[in-house]
Amino acid sequence: MVKRICIFLLLTIHISCEESSESPEETVTLDFKNSFPKTDDEVLLANPVNFAMNDSLILISDQQLSQILTFDKDGEFLREIGSPGSGPGEFKNPHKMVLYDNLLFINDQGNSRILIKTIEGDSKIYSNVDEPPLNFEATDEYLYVANAILPHDTESEDVDLITKYDHDFNSKKAFGNFLSYLGGLPPVASSNPLLNVYDDKFYVTFPIYPEVQIYSSEGELMENMDLETVPPSYKQKVPENFDAASFTENALFNREEGPQTLIQNFEVNKQGIFLQLYDEKKILIDQYDHSGKFIQRFSRDSDFDSFSMRDMEVVTHNDSKRFYFLKMSDQYPLVSVYKQ
Repeated sequence: MVKRICIFLLLTIHISCEESSESPEETVTLDFKNSFPKTDDEVLLANPVNFAMNDSLILISDQQLSQILTFDKDGEFLREIGSPGSGPGEFKNPHKMVLYDNLLFINDQGNSRILIKTIEGDSKIYSNVDEPPLNFEATDEYLYVANAILPHDTESEDVDLITKYDHDFNSKKAFGNFLSYLGGLPPVASSNPLLNVYDDKFYVTFPIYPEVQIYSSEGELMENMDLETVPPSYKQKVPENFDAASFTENALFNREEGPQTLIQNFEVNKQGIFLQLYDEKKILIDQYDHSGKFIQRFSRDSDFDSFSMRDMEVVTHNDSKRFYFLKMSDQYPLVSVYKQ
């Protein structure tokens, strides 16, 4: 009888350990707050791709409308910025935006340029680029642009991840390391990094692997954090990304055989590092402190049968958090707001 009890206890402990290794230590369910615009509003989103926020405004870039739409924090529409075209004050497929103090930086993708405007919409500087950047970040002095590496460039080993420019688009420095796990990968495998600037540091992560690189404002590598060593296990979520066979040239051209998206959006603020994970059924955000220690997971079942997440902003105040998500749902595009 004693042996049976011991065996039962050992099995229970083993199963419990396995379950805890697969699940986050703490999961917080998000509460829905509101969404906008409503279907009866005077303006509707068509193909929104990115948004930027400050304490009073939410700006959304819409590629189909080729405009920037401005809302207040409660989701009330205020005005449009720009119109379709290639001249001053015009956009063609605007994409990524960064709002830094009173400056709005816009990736005017269809016109192969980055526009720098004041928040009032007045053009400040036009910067032409050879190719539309995949991603970028900005400060009051510099632009940090992710370099575009295409499949035919997979043999390139002398390309840096990020190029630093001043606001006149003079190149100042190139820096940054491509992913090196699995014994080293072709640059194309990690050439779409997600970027964030916080506290005079430059944070980089990658859609396919939970590695966070931290650079100084001058581009010196300060820390390289591998978040795979803490719960939850991302290897179980996307096993293809941990198999070298997924990164052969043929596999990189095949969406089913190649690496899958793990991290869809990335935010860094005073409360830590937030990774929004790709998931077709629910919202999942993992929070880490600035040293890479796992804190908690935020979760919310989808309000729609199907949706895709375009962008995320995390607004923190004291210990509370609000999550703003730009969604393409099976009904219509919208911004959904959730709170802790």
